[in-house]
Amino acid sequence: MSNPLRVVHPIPDEAWPTEAEAAASRLFSPLSLGRGRSLTSRTWVPAMVPWRATAEGEVTAAVLDWYGRYADGEPGAIVVEATGIRDVPSGPLLRIGHDRYVDGLRRLVDTVRARSSGRTRVLIQLIDFLTIRRRPEPAAYFARFLRVDEGHRRRLAALLGDDALALAPDDRLRAALAGLPDEALDAVLTARELDDLRRGYRERVTDLHLPHIRSLPAALPGLFADAAARAEAAGFDGVELHYAHAYTMASFLSALNDRDDGYGRTREGRLRLPMEVFSAVRARVSDGFAAGCRILGDEAIDGGSTVDDAAYFGAALAGAGMDFVSVSKGGKFEDAKPPRVGAAAYPYTGPSGHECMPTVRSDARGPFGRNLPLSRAVRQAIRARGLTTPVVGAGGINGFRLAEAALAAGDCDVVAAARQSLADPDWWRKVRLGRGAEVRRCKLTNYCEGLDQHHKEVTCQLWDRATVPGEDPATVARSQDGRRRLEAPRWGDAARGPNIGYTSRRPETPIGGMTPARHHHDRYARTMTTQKTIGFIGQGWIGKTYADDFERRGYHVARFAKEEPYTGNAGLIKDCDIVFVAVPTPTTPEGFDDSIVRGTIELVGKGKTVVIKSTLLPGTTESIQKQYPDVKVMHSPEFLSVATAKHDAENPTRNIVGIPVNTPEYHMAADDVLAVLPKAPYSVVCSSREAEFIKYGRNALGFVRVVFINLFYDLVSKHGVNWDVIRQAMSADPDNGPTYMNPVHKSGRGAGGACFIKDFEALSRMYKELVPDEHGAAIFDSLTAKNIDLLLGTNKDLDLLRGVHGEDVVLRRPQG
Repeated sequence: MSNPLRVVHPIPDEAWPTEAEAAASRLFSPLSLGRGRSLTSRTWVPAMVPWRATAEGEVTAAVLDWYGRYADGEPGAIVVEATGIRDVPSGPLLRIGHDRYVDGLRRLVDTVRARSSGRTRVLIQLIDFLTIRRRPEPAAYFARFLRVDEGHRRRLAALLGDDALALAPDDRLRAALAGLPDEALDAVLTARELDDLRRGYRERVTDLHLPHIRSLPAALPGLFADAAARAEAAGFDGVELHYAHAYTMASFLSALNDRDDGYGRTREGRLRLPMEVFSAVRARVSDGFAAGCRILGDEAIDGGSTVDDAAYFGAALAGAGMDFVSVSKGGKFEDAKPPRVGAAAYPYTGPSGHECMPTVRSDARGPFGRNLPLSRAVRQAIRARGLTTPVVGAGGINGFRLAEAALAAGDCDVVAAARQSLADPDWWRKVRLGRGAEVRRCKLTNYCEGLDQHHKEVTCQLWDRATVPGEDPATVARSQDGRRRLEAPRWGDAARGPNIGYTSRRPETPIGGMTPARHHHDRYARTMTTQKTIGFIGQGWIGKTYADDFERRGYHVARFAKEEPYTGNAGLIKDCDIVFVAVPTPTTPEGFDDSIVRGTIELVGKGKTVVIKSTLLPGTTESIQKQYPDVKVMHSPEFLSVATAKHDAENPTRNIVGIPVNTPEYHMAADDVLAVLPKAPYSVVCSSREAEFIKYGRNALGFVRVVFINLFYDLVSKHGVNWDVIRQAMSADPDNGPTYMNPVHKSGRGAGGACFIKDFEALSRMYKELVPDEHGAAIFDSLTAKNIDLLLGTNKDLDLLRGVHGEDVVLRRPQG
């Protein structure tokens, strides 16, 4: 199939206005924005994610520099990046889901007001998004994630002509599926399963079988209203409700939304939640606080919403009292390119993504002002209702004449330019002062979008490697890899005087009430010129798996263990920046034994960081830290399974770093640890005791689940019914899942393995020592006794059992 984007369009020449012409233009005329707010000009910097917040979503100095730099150009409005309304991990994106974010956001508002001399209104875009996961390894998908059912058995048996597969056990079925060529999977898997395999799991608003998805209409109005109230408390002039692109609210508006609960199917049903969200927001903020939204003029996907839907939605939202409607296009997951294994889908890589951010490589129509017909249609529908609600238009605008013509033609009331503002943050000011010839014109190649796609700090190819005469390179803040400058060179103009020497690398100060060490992205201010060396003590299956992963990702790795070929590497450990420890911590009849862990710490160099992966009783990390005050000791529990260890290490579901001392230095060291770990959808820095409990809680729950499923299996067997039917139905329940649902293994029955027996016993002993509760103690004892029965009855893991309970454990149960 030929590429429809085959025409390369040159950047058109621009006839820049004089200062007098600019002053008389529509573009630089004022505009009322809602109740009591007005814009000094119809120039608008829309929301762009720069990847400069902390991993906790907090404002950093780099965030202030980013928005301050746009404010230097004195646009009519700046919309702060898509900001999460929930207090949940979302990577280095700003969040507003808790009151602790208000102070940092207030500093952002103050920065924009100061840098723009009060000419710029500051709004913040509020967003909700659903879960998306990385594309899995096919082997892991079939082994762990696919929920097999009778349909798979039937279709696979028909495809292979093997009727025995219809009755085969799950492991054989999964193996057969994993062995199929990719094209054959289309005949066996459902469309949703194929999408999960080839793009990664992604929640939809139509997943009504998931309780948290079904309850979105009950939850979201309050979450958006709370976020808007925080925005007003932080000093913003208003909020932009993100009803566009690939996210939750846009998905409710989509023609693909077929929810049957009154929040889908018809236009009225699809609009219902966006209207309820706006109503809740409007009720929580003052009359003078602007509340508008961004919608899609066209989803640009098969079966998606069209410009007719957008006109209907825009007019209805304006009629409900929206203070502005901003119009975009496309940017959907449905047609995004399949990501590589281990990466997540990105909604701007397919045809709808091109429509959202058109480039110079396009069709005959070209990129310049490409989406203005959509904002015109929305504006006409609003005007037809007798409303004057401002409409913001966008799409490939990088010159004055195109912007002015859009306003004159009624395409929009305000002109938004994202990529051009990134290319030259001063461009609005340059044009207004009659100095348009000095504007740095965006090439519309989407270099910036490519960085965003890979979650790198967004910059512009026109300036990120620029050097400026008289500029001290040491003062220029650079990207994490040290190769790109993080900020456009400053423009020296007659009105303000030269400011080329400006630097964003200022001493770090607390933001949002937090110490600088809490900000993962504060490390952007510290150019990383050398690769860290990572040490690993212990090369059992856990330590080796982690070390292999770090080597694959390009780190310098040193390994030490008591086994060959690592026994001679002890001296290498002291020079490692971060050392991970994964050695045994057995629970014995005499008690918990942490001696092996403690003995390894002396190998670590002074001032270095030790991260213990081994399971530790709560309080152990603090004790080890006191024993070794010259190193920083942390606990980061591992969550690997033997059968899928490589995949688990490469694709962690959570990264937890527990610190024994709550100081800026330890938080900064924890940030450095998180920076080298593979990215996870959930990351947290907490106390070391909390981290230690998290690991015990995980293993203890697994132990209890295994024992219960064995009890349940015995009960089911007495009734003579088919266990596989019950197992499959229970596994299909998202609250259960398939984990530990097979009570009978080749290895025997019961909770065995290297961790379950010892960790449950350690937790049991600790509970009895600290909690005066005879009934609780009896539960621990009964579960342990039943598990011993199961292990002894099938001769499973007897050596592990003896190691925890003593050599005479087999005598504690009747033999026969």
